[in-house]
Amino acid sequence: MKIQAQAPGKLFLAGEYAITLAGQQSLVMAMNRYVTVELEDQSMIDQAAKANVRIHSDQTGDWSFAWSDLESTPAPADFELVKQTLVLLKKWLATQKIEMVSLSIVIQSELVQNGKKLGLGSSAAVVCALIKAFNTYFQLALTSEQTYKLGVLATFSLDHFHAGSMGDLAAAAYGGLILYQRFDANWLALQLNEGRLLDLVSQSWPLLAINVIPFPSHWHLLVGWTGQPADTQEMLALNPKLTRLYQNQLAKKTGFLIRQLKQAIEEADFLRVITCLHLNQAALIQYAQSMHLPYLTVGLRRLLTIARQHGAATKISGAGGGDNGIAITPDPKTASAIAIAWQKQGIIPLSLEIAPLQTKEASYDE
Repeated sequence: MKIQAQAPGKLFLAGEYAITLAGQQSLVMAMNRYVTVELEDQSMIDQAAKANVRIHSDQTGDWSFAWSDLESTPAPADFELVKQTLVLLKKWLATQKIEMVSLSIVIQSELVQNGKKLGLGSSAAVVCALIKAFNTYFQLALTSEQTYKLGVLATFSLDHFHAGSMGDLAAAAYGGLILYQRFDANWLALQLNEGRLLDLVSQSWPLLAINVIPFPSHWHLLVGWTGQPADTQEMLALNPKLTRLYQNQLAKKTGFLIRQLKQAIEEADFLRVITCLHLNQAALIQYAQSMHLPYLTVGLRRLLTIARQHGAATKISGAGGGDNGIAITPDPKTASAIAIAWQKQGIIPLSLEIAPLQTKEASYDE
């Protein structure tokens, strides 16, 4: 049997940096570029005594191992997150009394362009696509919330990702435009220290909330890519005490704005969206200046200026320092004019839309 499953990339609409604090909210959009994972049973081909796995990724190459040796088999650096996800899935399958089988795993990504990452959360999309593929292949009946939680547990096991919001995992698990409220990471770390790994998938997490909200169908979302990759984890890996101080100050300014922005989108109040995004952007720029972050690059400044000159709601998406900015307008002619003006300044308009909700997760080929 062969199955395919997909998980979308993401862009933050609002609430960056502050969202790394427990109980803070952000608006995150799943985008219609995907990571696809294909699973194919190799049991009839592989006659070895052990159940083996062969992985091929169009971005990171190849890796093979036996299921029984997974935990002790060193993974290439680019496969470390894949390994942690598979370790977790192996444990989950064991609780369901499901035997491991030899598998071919093929991972393909649309979240790159000309060999460069587009800043769409490829790591989260890979993790969730793997979980969705195993969910379908082994008929695990996981919900979107359980997919998200398994993704968090896999990602949280690696120090490099501890500081992240995990909002990209929510977008990859659910799809659509979501209002995301971060869980209490200290509580989660305590539960993991007590060895309650798989019990966590089915229980409530303090402060966590994920709600899908509708995006007005007559509005046009534009995404401009500067072609300059940014490393979100590197931007977050700063002095923890100083970072927490300034993030708390940022959260006091942006918490109310996120709630107002959610309401404005639900009511299709475009003028209020312009105001909310502008104020969130100003607060983020001030935060970045306080932290001496290279947030507002020349390319991103041009992107914002052009969008504002055309009367659009606009903002940098994500951690800044490169990657993407977004613009929203209800007028198709304005959207075309912004795209043309961006191109003249070396900013690449990406053909992206908000991804549909993740209800159909896989296809079969018997």
